[in-house]
Amino acid sequence: MYFDLIKKLANIDRNHNSRETWKAFNLLNKFYKGSKLLKFTKPKQINKWEMIPFWDCKKAELRNSKNELIVSKKKNNLSVYSFAPKINKEVDFKTLKKHILTDSKRPSATIFHFRNQYRHWNPEWGFSLPYNLFKKLDKKETYKINIESNFKKNKGFLQSEYLKKGRKKETYILIGHFDHPNQVNDGLAGVIAAYETIKRLKKIKTKYSYLAFASIEMIGSMYYLNKLKKKIKKIKEGLFLTFCGINSNIVYQKSFFENSLVDKIVENCFLPKKKNKSLYKHRQLIGNDENIFDSVGFNIPTGTLLRWPFKEYHTDLDNIKITKKEKIEEMISLNLKIINIIEKNNKYKALYKGVPCLSSNKIKLYLDPTKMSKKKNKVDSKLIKIITSNLTLDEKKYVSKNHSLLYGLMNNSVRMADGNFSVLDVARKSKLPFFLVLNYLNELKKKNLVRFLDEN
Repeated sequence: MYFDLIKKLANIDRNHNSRETWKAFNLLNKFYKGSKLLKFTKPKQINKWEMIPFWDCKKAELRNSKNELIVSKKKNNLSVYSFAPKINKEVDFKTLKKHILTDSKRPSATIFHFRNQYRHWNPEWGFSLPYNLFKKLDKKETYKINIESNFKKNKGFLQSEYLKKGRKKETYILIGHFDHPNQVNDGLAGVIAAYETIKRLKKIKTKYSYLAFASIEMIGSMYYLNKLKKKIKKIKEGLFLTFCGINSNIVYQKSFFENSLVDKIVENCFLPKKKNKSLYKHRQLIGNDENIFDSVGFNIPTGTLLRWPFKEYHTDLDNIKITKKEKIEEMISLNLKIINIIEKNNKYKALYKGVPCLSSNKIKLYLDPTKMSKKKNKVDSKLIKIITSNLTLDEKKYVSKNHSLLYGLMNNSVRMADGNFSVLDVARKSKLPFFLVLNYLNELKKKNLVRFLDEN
């Protein structure tokens, strides 16, 4: 169902603020029942960033002297610069060239010109042309420019949020930006992945609250955080989602703080992956709304989940044809796994002093290093089967190659049981998947050796 919504929204002119953008937001909120439209009309400036004006562009055409149409907004929203001002004049090629965006490295692509959206006070007119088309333009010709547009500065702009209430008010946020005309994976697919995650969470009870936010990139996030100050205090950490449906591997770009709970959780989820190819520093690949949530005064640690590389980035080649539902589903599943870890990450405390005899017939939780060191690293025991029962296939392969780590898990589990460490802390120290560690600690609990501090 949600993939049909993506198809419907894909070619709508979702620039920062326009009639089409409002239409798209309304379609999103109609689909996800219980989501909420937010309208922003004040303040006029935040940190010298201006309130987003309403851009009404009824027509944008580029023609030659023979009145032959070269490009038109009607055929492709990216053909005209977003927030281009009104103009109707004839120019020579030299003048036109200064107002043309093209890319010889991606010759068939229409490039997204986004700068005007961040410079409302001084917008530039112009057209985006595929390089293959640009090469054919006659340098001796004159060209007719006709852009029929106007700006309304007091109309305000829209955004959206979708909340799953938990037992606690502490909230984790999933963010995607909703703008970017005629593009699917940059922005739109991330919003849908976030909203779909919340929709599925609504079917279960949760300890914490979870919020999806469809932002107008950067500026929208600043206005959101500025306006909703009381709500923002409840937001602990976040994830920005983007490039969700393309055929590339999921990677993670850490928050600015690089050591947040979500940073640690994702790193644990990525244990079976090659770290140098899956974990990146803050803004090492791209920069989006996570930079606003992370910023001074808000200090909400926010990492980025994305697929990389992305050669269709900021072009009309980022379309529904390259977007795979199964790839979006994989991102949603990872979101739910991260949330599951947040929910189940609990501190625990020993009900013993010293070191328990784990090899005792009454306990039988000893992880024998001699067995683990055997050729092929196979340990065929009931306990191993129990603690690895709900791991992914990749995690099971990782554990089978690193059986010796289980001995460390045994020692770390009993030594870190002073009430100051969580399941995730033990998992990180042991370099093992979270749910394997949780399963082992649950076995210790069954033997009345430990208790979890927050089980309600």
